[in-house]
Amino acid sequence: INSYLAFQFDDGRLECAAAMQGGRFSGGDRDAHATVELLNRDILSLTVAGSVWQPGVPHPEGFFQALTYDMRKGGDFDFDTFFLPPDKIPAEDKGDYDLIATGNNLNWALAKLYLRYSGKKQEDCGEDVILPRADSLTRYFSKNGLALLSEENMVECGAPAIVPYPALRGLVRKDSPLRYMVETVAGEKQKN
Repeated sequence: INSYLAFQFDDGRLECAAAMQGGRFSGGDRDAHATVELLNRDILSLTVAGSVWQPGVPHPEGFFQALTYDMRKGGDFDFDTFFLPPDKIPAEDKGDYDLIATGNNLNWALAKLYLRYSGKKQEDCGEDVILPRADSLTRYFSKNGLALLSEENMVECGAPAIVPYPALRGLVRKDSPLRYMVETVAGEKQKN
């Protein structure tokens, strides 16, 4: 896990090293923190968030990164092993959004779940904001469900929508090693 995380955080380390040597840095401040969102026998899900404040710029530039580590295989988690292939998910009428590149049926279904569970007002972060970019939602596992974050619309949409795992049942492969997460509450084994 340490070598995986070291590889994932190399960009930040290289940027800091360049700044310390006087390259690519004209002053300012950089802040970042990592949070363990979920750790179980199969998954380590981390989020890294922070900001960079450059002189002469009125607002800091924020950044966000979701890292999902497959504890069974020892590398990046492949969401294709968790979700059904997009062509196996029933197509839904996309109305006016058919004219926009909204990605595949999986992305569309996740965007609809985002809208259902985000708790945001429609005028702030509704269909007109989310559905045209259904393919750009960031996904990561959290204790209470799959987190879906609209990074492109963080100002309007804010915190991620947490979709309870049981709500994902129809989108998850039956042969997924993580199927137990959608069959039980919060990934806890059912008591018999």
